[in-house]
Amino acid sequence: MLSNVTVAVTTGMLAADPDRRSTLFRVLRLDGVLAIAVTGVVFHLALSDLQELTGWNAFADFVLHTLSPILAVAGWVLFGPRGHLSPRVVALSVVAPVLWLAYTLVRGTLVQDRFGDDYYPYPFMDVQEHGYPVVLVNCAVVAVLFLALAYGALLLDRRLRRGGAGAPAPQTPPA
Repeated sequence: MLSNVTVAVTTGMLAADPDRRSTLFRVLRLDGVLAIAVTGVVFHLALSDLQELTGWNAFADFVLHTLSPILAVAGWVLFGPRGHLSPRVVALSVVAPVLWLAYTLVRGTLVQDRFGDDYYPYPFMDVQEHGYPVVLVNCAVVAVLFLALAYGALLLDRRLRRGGAGAPAPQTPPA
C-alpha cells in the first residue's frame, strides 16, 4: 500500500507542478517508482500464489500488484521527468526503505496477528518462522533488486535525457 500511495502522491505533485525540482521530491518520486516496481516483481515471484482471491478482492489485488506497477514504471519511462536523478538522489532513495525495514522488523516482534503470532507484512520477513539469518538474506535480495533498479533508472534517465538510445547527445553549436 505504501508504494501505491507514494506513487499516487508524487504523481499528483508532479501534475500540479511539472517543474518541481527539490531533492526531497526527486527522492520521493524515485522511491515511489522503485518501490512499486519491486512490489510488482516480488508479488509475482513470491507472493501471488499464497491466496486465492475472487470478485472485488481479486480486482483490487490486480490493480495494486500488477496494473499500478506497470502504469507507474511506464509513466516514468514515457513522461519522466528527465534529469531528476543523480547518484546522490539514488543514495538518498535507500533511506526510506531501510527505515521501513528496521521499523517492520522491530514492530513484528511487538505486534501480534489475530492468531497470536508475531506480525510481519510478508511471509519471507517472518522472523518467528524463518529466523533472522534467513529473513536478512531475503531482505538483502529485495535490497539488491531495489538498488539494481535504482541504478538502472539513473542510467536510463541519462540516456532518455540525451534523446534516446543511439541518439547523439545534444551539442552546442560553435560560436
